[in-house]
Amino acid sequence: MKRTRDDWLKEGVRILAEVGPTALTIDLLLVRLRMTKGSFYYHFRSYDGYTRALLTHIEQHEIPAVGQVAGESDVPRQQIESVLGWLLNHNPALEAALRTWASIDDHASVTQQHIDRERLFDLTTLCGQYLGDGSAGQGMANLLLAMLIARQQATPPMAVKAMVDAFRQAYGL
Repeated sequence: MKRTRDDWLKEGVRILAEVGPTALTIDLLLVRLRMTKGSFYYHFRSYDGYTRALLTHIEQHEIPAVGQVAGESDVPRQQIESVLGWLLNHNPALEAALRTWASIDDHASVTQQHIDRERLFDLTTLCGQYLGDGSAGQGMANLLLAMLIARQQATPPMAVKAMVDAFRQAYGL
């Protein structure tokens, strides 16, 4: 079976989410995709080239932007509700793996920082529209991003429903 570059990247995403960045090896990719090293090197010049392509793929296709999460509503309150619903229902495994990877790899760290900056900018804009105040919107945005990160990193996992309920109560949602 012929595999595309995208097949290799999607399998890398699955490996990251399932077993983490230290398990992501060429050998595991070969086993999972039932391919040869020649096939890997046909698509990627090196493992480093693969991981850089994988990080780009994750940022562009796998980690949703706030605009995607906020849905199609133009009403800030409904958009915030959509973000909260996403927080309650999404599987944070890939995002947790990316944060772990960012702690041990400079390129992953740059990617994670870019994702966080973009999310915080979008959340700050959205929350500012809802509250009508820049500093209060910034605080609300920081809390939403902190809830996302806490959900991914806490051991044992945080009771995200309790966090979301407290957030809704605090902001009258």
